[in-house]
Amino acid sequence: MSDIGIKLIYWDRVLEAGFWILLTLFFYYLALRIQRALGGTPLANPVLLASAPIIALLSAADIWVGDYQMGGQALIWLLGPATVGLAVPLAISRACGRRWFRWLFRLSRGRWSRCSPR
Repeated sequence: MSDIGIKLIYWDRVLEAGFWILLTLFFYYLALRIQRALGGTPLANPVLLASAPIIALLSAADIWVGDYQMGGQALIWLLGPATVGLAVPLAISRACGRRWFRWLFRLSRGRWSRCSPR
């Protein structure tokens, strides 16, 4: 197979994964709108509402779930740096968290005289 053929196959998979990511985000956006329209009830869970049409589409079109999961793997790959990016500010604010924990601990034990978190 030529080099051009390999590049075309690669881009085909990238576009397919991008399509499934966009479709998932679209259904999630619609599910959020539905939940807000229903007053924010937890019974209208956006993840559940977004999953239902995707499952129906995959079943009706007889699409292998591995094709859909290619987009999920791309999102998981992007979540790794985001997790580290969130861990750094949490580590920096660790001292503040300790103060709040001590305050909540004193409050739960009934020591009202020193209830200020600062």
